[in-house]
Amino acid sequence: MRSGFFVAVLAAALLLPFSSARADDEADLAAALGAIFAPYRAEEPEAEAAWDRPVFSAETAALIAEWEKGLNDEEVEDLNGFDWFCQCQDFDQEKFAAHYATFVVEGLETAKVDVRVDRGFDGDPGAPGQFHMVKEGSRWLLDDIVSESFPEGLKADLRKAIEEHRRQGR
Repeated sequence: MRSGFFVAVLAAALLLPFSSARADDEADLAAALGAIFAPYRAEEPEAEAAWDRPVFSAETAALIAEWEKGLNDEEVEDLNGFDWFCQCQDFDQEKFAAHYATFVVEGLETAKVDVRVDRGFDGDPGAPGQFHMVKEGSRWLLDDIVSESFPEGLKADLRKAIEEHRRQGR
């Protein structure tokens, strides 16, 4: 009887830190997502391109840096012709909203977040997508975006663009 009680107490003790850690991670994840979309609701929206913001994982940031090396100042490519987070060129700042579905935290180090961005235009249902987040150190960072604009993922599109730059000698 004592051993059953001990096992129950031990199991409860093991679950408490996990539950607390999960709640903390979900709060940190929500804060990271809020920071990604905060500039769209700011009084003066940032002119900084999505790819220049410090919200990406180390792997994705490295791909972005490699992609940027091959950019041509004379032309707009598929990847730099729109904002990656809102999947748009324009939005109504007063009506802009980003909605996040329940977070799927996998092992507390990765998460998939269903995101729908309402650009604020009447009749525009918004751009649905999924943000793949990773925890690096104590920060949640954006690792990939899967959406209508990036059906195979942003990272796959970056790799394709880098390869195209190399083929063109850039």
